[in-house]
Amino acid sequence: MSESKDKDSSTITGAVGGGDVEKNTIATDIVVTKYKMAGEMVNRVLQQVLDKCVAGASIIDICEFGDNQINEETKKVFKKEKEIKKGIAFPTCVSVNNCVCHYSPLKSDPIVTLKDGDMVKVDLGAHIDGYMALAAHTIVIGATMENRIKGRQADALLAAYYGSEVALRLVQPGNENIAVTDAVQKVSDTFKCKPISGMLSHQTKQYQMDGGKTIIQNPTDIQRKEHEKCEFLVHEVYAIDVLITTGDGKTREMDSKTTIYRKTDENYQLKMKASRVLFSDIDKKFANMPFTLRALDNEQKARMGVVECVKHKLLEPYSVLYDKDNEMIAQFKFTVLLMPSGSHKITGLSFDPSICESEYSIEDESLKTILAKEGHAKMELKELLERQSLAIRLAKQAGEIIKKASGNMILPDEKCSFADLVTESDKAVEKMVFDEIKKQYPDDKFIGEESANETDEWSDDPTWIIDPIDGTTNFVHNFPFCCISIGFTYKRQPCLGVIYHPHLDHLYTAIKGHGAKLTKSNGEIIDIHVRPCPSLSQALVVAELGSQRDEAKRECVFKNLESIGWASHGIRSLGSAALNICSVASGQMDAFFEFGPYIWDICAGVVIATEAGGHVCDTTGGQLDLQGRRFIFASNEKLAKEIATKLVVQLDLKK
Repeated sequence: MSESKDKDSSTITGAVGGGDVEKNTIATDIVVTKYKMAGEMVNRVLQQVLDKCVAGASIIDICEFGDNQINEETKKVFKKEKEIKKGIAFPTCVSVNNCVCHYSPLKSDPIVTLKDGDMVKVDLGAHIDGYMALAAHTIVIGATMENRIKGRQADALLAAYYGSEVALRLVQPGNENIAVTDAVQKVSDTFKCKPISGMLSHQTKQYQMDGGKTIIQNPTDIQRKEHEKCEFLVHEVYAIDVLITTGDGKTREMDSKTTIYRKTDENYQLKMKASRVLFSDIDKKFANMPFTLRALDNEQKARMGVVECVKHKLLEPYSVLYDKDNEMIAQFKFTVLLMPSGSHKITGLSFDPSICESEYSIEDESLKTILAKEGHAKMELKELLERQSLAIRLAKQAGEIIKKASGNMILPDEKCSFADLVTESDKAVEKMVFDEIKKQYPDDKFIGEESANETDEWSDDPTWIIDPIDGTTNFVHNFPFCCISIGFTYKRQPCLGVIYHPHLDHLYTAIKGHGAKLTKSNGEIIDIHVRPCPSLSQALVVAELGSQRDEAKRECVFKNLESIGWASHGIRSLGSAALNICSVASGQMDAFFEFGPYIWDICAGVVIATEAGGHVCDTTGGQLDLQGRRFIFASNEKLAKEIATKLVVQLDLKK
């Protein structure tokens, strides 16, 4: 991010790393691959850094950790191609409360620690061969679904989040930058906040942080008149940075020293030896990428040498900026590739707006229309149908393995507890499915329950998420209620689900946007829908004990069973999360809640249940986190919310 006009440096025009920069665009597959690899690294490290942001943590320790993690991640790729440079594209910054951006202290600076209630913005980036992935995210220390963010912090956070979501949907080929400026302003006005005035989001290119086109936030009348309008085009890349304040939008420098700089293309013969040595070191280590003085060998000498370099515009400083005391600033930043198939967001973490309580909400119809659009490129229906066909075939094959093995197995192995079982059939089914998928879709990712520690991390890439036998304990005891569950996600969104119950020969299928179906044993295919249920007092609910065995889980399970069971028609249990979900989707049950299942237990079911008209959410009533290990599936939102209020014990479970 940079400020408009006099504080924005000249655009970099030279190439580093060889080749013609203009030809090195995302029209080339290898360039897209480098962007996506960098994006995956950034998302991983950003989450790791956010996990370090707790009360009492030192900001310099967090920043050093983030930078070290980026360097370690980028070392793992393109090891043989020595000519490919890679590393930090923007040093880790941790800017708190009224600090707008660029706070990344040095060891010689006073120690600053985080405290409960701080609004923390983490900003960082990585590059591979000069192709940059940048991201920023905001949290409030100590906030949970049980301790929601309120007041002006909530207003700023929601304005920044929805502003970034609107921007994502408007940064599309054929649209203009001014439309983004105006929409972000309108979102901000809704929450009685302001975008940071004059801040820019940039088009990026290889080794070019400022690649030409820009989007301005909250411009003055003069800036609006002079800022160059432009149209977004296919094969462009943008780092979209939305910064929102509860204040007046004007920034100022205070006592914090600048620690981040970037080499420009200006020429000047430096006079001081310390400056020449420093500039040579910067050129070798960082090229045109922003860097922190922490990354240099001698911090004191670096501080001396940087003065002359900045004075003669060889280095651009990233000043630490502030709003007034007691104001709150929130930030969301993401990198987006404008592909022929649509916008591909490669960085940025998910955010659940229900963690905030604000008196304001988006009522403007034009903003609602924008937000209702898909914020990323969708997979074509033809591709999903092809994958569904494969999933159905594999589910049927898995069903044969399950039926043949039923009642004829050796003792199972235990995993996390004596109630968490795995059999050779689980492993055989998963291997069969994995091998067949890789034959047809070698580039797709794969996450399976029985090989979870060895398979791919969940990402924006096309990803199959498999539970080979859901209901293994039933299977072990020859109780005929188990199934195979095959889910598929793209851009981290569940878009395909197949669940097969081999003993009943019932096949549940759904593709996002195209309804849910049940194929019966006689071949009849019917559309399935949830059953209308106006309240918990009229609901039949399904729930599970789960396989986790500890006191916290026991208290959670039995107190919640008592609360929900006493308020409803009753509780049932099938011993399979996937089949429980299907029972809600097909109208046999009205709701299902559980603490403990993993992403492979529910991924396919999420698509089937929502396509059947159901509502899926977190056990607090907030947005579902597929990796959060707690959920409510219900026939409607009202019922889900009622159940959430009746759950007397909540558990935060390891993802």
